[in-house]
Amino acid sequence: MDCQFAYYDEFPETYNHAEAVDKILAVAGTLGLDVVLMSEPQRGSEDFGHFTENTTGARFYIGNGVDYPAVHDGKFDFIDEEMKYATALFLELAK
Repeated sequence: MDCQFAYYDEFPETYNHAEAVDKILAVAGTLGLDVVLMSEPQRGSEDFGHFTENTTGARFYIGNGVDYPAVHDGKFDFIDEEMKYATALFLELAK
């Protein structure tokens, strides 16, 4: 008996374009927001890969700080105060 397995990644790469990352970092700096650059790649969004196939973009997270439960953890509770920072960031990026 023979058995074979194959793995197919059905989603395009979630790619951060350098110019989009630079813009996010510049706007965050202007707003005085703390930025933590991730040291390891994340596969957090299969749909975002489709977006960056067609346009320049970069994916980033709005965090709850260091050592906070992950978003799908039962102990996760989004800190509502963070929304004002996220809103300011998106408004500036849209300009």
